[in-house]
Parts: sequence; structure tokens; C-alpha cells
Amino acid sequence: MYFHTPAITIERGGCRVVGRRVPGCGGEEIFLTSEPRVEGTATEQAEVVFEGLWQALSEAAQGRTVSIVMQTLYLRNIARDREAIRSVGRRTLNRHGFGEPNLPFFEVEQPPLDGSAFFQVAVQALLSPVGATPTRDLVGPPRLCGDDANPQGLRLVSREATRLYALGLCGQGEGASEQALSMFQLAETLLEESGLAWRDVVRTWIHLADIEQDYDALNEVRRSFFEARALHPVPASTGIGGIPVSPENRLSLGFYARREGGTAPSPATPMSAPTLNEAATYGADFVRGMRVNEAEKVSLYVSGTASIDEQGRTAHAGDIERQIDRMILNVSALLAEQGAGLDDIVSATTYLKHPGDRSYLFDRYQKAGFQGFPHTLVVAPICRQALLCEVEVVAARASAVRPV
Repeated sequence: MYFHTPAITIERGGCRVVGRRVPGCGGEEIFLTSEPRVEGTATEQAEVVFEGLWQALSEAAQGRTVSIVMQTLYLRNIARDREAIRSVGRRTLNRHGFGEPNLPFFEVEQPPLDGSAFFQVAVQALLSPVGATPTRDLVGPPRLCGDDANPQGLRLVSREATRLYALGLCGQGEGASEQALSMFQLAETLLEESGLAWRDVVRTWIHLADIEQDYDALNEVRRSFFEARALHPVPASTGIGGIPVSPENRLSLGFYARREGGTAPSPATPMSAPTLNEAATYGADFVRGMRVNEAEKVSLYVSGTASIDEQGRTAHAGDIERQIDRMILNVSALLAEQGAGLDDIVSATTYLKHPGDRSYLFDRYQKAGFQGFPHTLVVAPICRQALLCEVEVVAARASAVRPV
């Protein structure tokens, strides 16, 4: 029997939902994306998207308890549409019995590649047998990038592990350097409140409102912060252009941390591949991916990956098709080193610099077989001016390595 359940795709009621399940702590993990397939206002699209999403999740649960751990809205215009879309999402979620009064949404302005869509949503949830649901609590003060209605983290505690999910942490200060330091310190506070530390952080996401201007400042602060804590290895990460909720914030941070058995450090090891070098050699302190050995599976968190060569240089500047091919090659190589392949991907996010390149992206993805899993596709600036695309993935395989 194959490790994965096949991806499900549901198109009905004006929306498209794609989901994939894998074994998780005491049950299953499910990754879903949902996007509109109808014209209309942002509110009208939200009504069909969230109804389809929560219906699909209800059907997948099959009587088990649903614990939503991450939900991200990728918005075309965050200032104009955020409140309306989030309001519909909360109302629909509560109607299906999944809601908690302050369950965090994370929102970022990264327009969907589908030009008619006001937004796209990605969700990660746990499906647990009744009576085996992890203990969950909301962590941190009620401030999420200038939003006073939300906490900042969600902690799940089970016999197997303590997990902390946090998204949308924004720092205070006048410029990018001050805000970056403040947001890393805020993350540290949340970790300590949860009985965790930076050494337990597997994965980070960093969104920058002006990545061309502020990426160097972020890298300088991150390196200094990690060095002061003698952090090794550093987490996997994506640093990408994206506008936070509040215009006063230049950047935001999200992370996923995990500690086995509540006390022991996570059995996490960095991923690498012969087709690209280590990011730290050019000043970006993240590993190319992180492998986490869990009781029920091996999880692979691949960092934001672009058309980079073995020396860390941009490969194929100005050629979108060859950049896409190199990007897929690098992801494939990272997975192959862990005994996995593209068919083990359970979730992905692609960032495309120019929306006009979408036809090239779809063509190259189809030819490479880079499909068959929940996939968010958005427009976003990349960390280097010459880079035209970037992708991050989560993959999972059985604990016993299959033949490659």
C-alpha cells in the first residue's frame, strides 16, 4: 500500500478545493487549498470558497476531531478586501463547527496568479480520533501585525510532541533593521512561553513589503541574532516579497517549531543537494531544507528554492523557462537526497515575479510532473532582481526508505 492517499480535487459551487492527507500525530495531517472559479465581488467569492473548503474538510474528517493549525489568505488587495474575506471565512468556519473565537488567520498581499481571483486560501489541519485530540491553546498577546483581535501562536501538545505554529509576527521600530530584531525577539518570547526555544524551530517564513530595499538588512539582523544564540543548524526558510496587514510594518515572520516528547529536541537535520550551495555562503542564514523524523513519517520542509547554481549564482538570468526547470531540478535534488521524489509533495507555494509568465510556468510544471498536490500560486517579488520564480514545498515519506 502506498504511503500517501491520492490528492483529492473537488470543483463545485464555484470553487476548486485540492487536498492531500498523510499520517500525523495520533491521526492524519491534511493540506488543502481553495480558490474561486466564479466572477463576482470579494465577498461573493469568499462565500463559495470557504463553503467548499469547510465542506471538503468535514467530509475528510469522517467523524474525527478537526484541529486547524494554519490558515493563510493570499490577497490581491489587502487593504481593500481583507476584512470582508476574513469575516466570511470566520462565519463559515464557525457554521461548520471548526471555529474558535480568536483562531488566527494570517493574511498577506500576494495576488493569485488567476487574475479574476480576489484571493486564495491554504489550510493545514489535524484529523484526530475522538478522545485523542492534542491539547491546544493560543499563545501570546493579542497583536498580529497591528491587528488587536488575534493571538500570535497556536500550541498543540500531544504525547508525541509539542508543536507551535505562529504566523504574522511583526516587530516595532523605525526601520527594517529595528523591526527585524524586534520580530525575532517576539518569536523568542512566544517560544519560551511554550516551553520551546529557537533550536526547536524547523521552518520560518519572512515576508518583506519592499524586499529589494530591506532584504540585506534582514540578513544582517538574522545572522547576528542566530550567532548570539549559537544556533546550529539554523531553520529552513522562505524570504519573499509580501505586504503585511499594517502599512507601518516592513516585514513579518512566521515559524513552525516542534519538540519530541515535550522535552527532547526534535530529530531534525538539514537538507542539502549537489545542485546548489548553502545559502549561508552568500549571507542568508537558512538551510536548504529541514528533515524531521517523526514517529509516523519523515517530513521534509524545503526552503524557498529558485534558479540557483552550485556556486550560489543566479542561473539563466532573463530566461523564465530555464529558470523554472532549474528550480524544479533543485527541489528534486533536495528530495532525492532524502529518498523522496515529486510524488511525495503534499503542499507547495510558487511565487512568480511577472504574472505574464504564468503560461510558461504551467507548461514546465506539467512536463515535469510537478502537480497532484495542493498548490498556491501567487505573484511576488523575489530576493534577487534577476530571479523570476521561487517555490517552497512540504513533502512526506514513510519512515522506512522506499527504493529510489
